[in-house]
Amino acid sequence: MVKRVSSDARANSAATVKAAARAKAKIVAQNEGGRHANNGLSEKVTFKQLIVGVVILCCAFLLLVASVADIKGLLGFAPTHYEPFLPQNVLVVFEATSKKPVDYEIYYTVERETWYNEDNKVTVKGKPGAHQYVATLPVERIYNIRIDFGENPGAILVTDIRLMGTQAALLDNFENYNYNQIEKHHITPKGQLFFISEEKDPYMIYKDDLPF
Repeated sequence: MVKRVSSDARANSAATVKAAARAKAKIVAQNEGGRHANNGLSEKVTFKQLIVGVVILCCAFLLLVASVADIKGLLGFAPTHYEPFLPQNVLVVFEATSKKPVDYEIYYTVERETWYNEDNKVTVKGKPGAHQYVATLPVERIYNIRIDFGENPGAILVTDIRLMGTQAALLDNFENYNYNQIEKHHITPKGQLFFISEEKDPYMIYKDDLPF
């Protein structure tokens, strides 16, 4: 009787140990599965956070660009479109050196066989010393040109006369001019015109029709 009890006890004890081992293995397996599941969830959460962050940054950048554009538009710094620059006038550009102020008067004709008149004249106020001057003529085409040097201008050195804008031409060949009340004029080795005039109406007229 005693032996049977001992044998049964041992059997029960072995069964208990096996059951405890199975229970422990199950718990370990559950823990491992939970840990892997948590790791996967953590990776998913991190990727989602990255996507959300990128989207927020893009939206913030677009809002910043739109805000800057609105501010520039309100301040008048952002033109809606650009117009190509097209010259609308004939420009007479020349360089002159004088010892005193000179009123340079540019006469021009807009038709052939027309004499110069006060209606077609532009005056440029000159200063002592060497300066470049620009006379803007309110037309797009001229046929002839006359340059007056005011009254009693004294000694003047002229160089580099040209047309620009809607009409382009070099007019610095000073042998191709007719001179009035300009004495002692000559062309320097550099091709400049030097003259002295103490008269009331000194001027020079280009001989030929101007190229267009």
